[in-house]
Amino acid sequence: MLICAHLTPEADAHFAWFSGRSNDHFLVCAACNSRYPMAPEVVVEADQAFLDAIDNSFSCEGVRGTPEVRIRPSNFQFVHEEFHSELPNHSELVDIVPAPDDRDAWFCLTKTSSLYRVNLRQGEAAELYNWSDLPFELDDEVVLCCSPQGDYGAIYQASDQLGVVFEIATGKITLRLNRGDYRPENRHFPVAFFCHQGRTLLVTATQWNRLDVIDPATGLVLTERSLSSDQELDYFHAHLLVSPDSKWIVDNGWVWHPVGIVRSWNLNAWVERNPFESEDGPSIRDLAMRSYYWDGPICWLDEKSVAIWGWGGDADWLIPAIRLIDVVSGKELSWFAGPQVRSAQAWPPKKLATSLFFDTYLVSVSSDVGTAVWDVATGEQLLHAASFVPIGYHPQSKDYLTVTKDGFRCSQLVASSE
Repeated sequence: MLICAHLTPEADAHFAWFSGRSNDHFLVCAACNSRYPMAPEVVVEADQAFLDAIDNSFSCEGVRGTPEVRIRPSNFQFVHEEFHSELPNHSELVDIVPAPDDRDAWFCLTKTSSLYRVNLRQGEAAELYNWSDLPFELDDEVVLCCSPQGDYGAIYQASDQLGVVFEIATGKITLRLNRGDYRPENRHFPVAFFCHQGRTLLVTATQWNRLDVIDPATGLVLTERSLSSDQELDYFHAHLLVSPDSKWIVDNGWVWHPVGIVRSWNLNAWVERNPFESEDGPSIRDLAMRSYYWDGPICWLDEKSVAIWGWGGDADWLIPAIRLIDVVSGKELSWFAGPQVRSAQAWPPKKLATSLFFDTYLVSVSSDVGTAVWDVATGEQLLHAASFVPIGYHPQSKDYLTVTKDGFRCSQLVASSE
């Protein structure tokens, strides 16, 4: 990479300049930055050791110019199918997630504390159970999630401290969650199911700076440990995402001042060998660091790599982009500019509809500019649907879900025959 001749790793500030051609950019000192758009008089090639040192200095204070958003025409389009809602009161819907065991079924949670199983194409809505003992009001900040095997679910406050785990077959509440009252409003409640040796397990916060693996059937904590003061993290655990094979986990949390740090570690090592893996285990990798930005969009691409939204180191100048990162090594594989997403916030509310989906192609969703489809291998945009803003995706039916005034819309990405 080219840098201006004045830049050193000890510089108080540096800036990234984009040429407008692909991702090409170079780094300049503050003095050269003040002369923008006049190019520096002398630029030199920096070696990797220099780039690593300046990256670790966190002295970048902004960008100039923009990278190129590459577009490739395609014959893709979204086709839509409308369904009338069979819920007794559609406006009372709190959350909706795909049922893992049925390509056309979704679980719907309502403000009346009822869980429904809805089959959109058959026009069916069956109330499974109604709870009278939930410890919190069901409002727009409450989240419903389901285990990969479809045997357990969780209902929790995205911006607060409480949640419950229940058995889907019976509705029985098997576990009550409490992450404590220290700044829960500043991060999404960490809750994620995964499958280990055929058994459903749960990762959740048991303190603001501690995660545990718990058996949802018995409440048994599988990662019991006593932490020394040196091992306790100044890390606020936040939104969790588990890899498709349930072997890796990504945590989208933050540390003071505040800086968002996306980190990953190996679930098998945590459960089977080292209960301290989430604190200082050898598999931990820091994947991205951004001042004043966390709980932003992330999705898994395969069993070992993730797409993380945003290029840059500060919320004030994050570039709309996708970074592709290997969670095993922590290394960036590539990145490309363009995808727009829903805006994450440092302060409440923390419940935010999913912005990134991946199934062969990456789909990015923004409330402001609509939905785009991307080829992650080339970084090219294949389709832009400006008025289309789905909130969910069913991996079995390939349906993108939108909640409409009177029901639901299912949309599929197809190649046009024309």
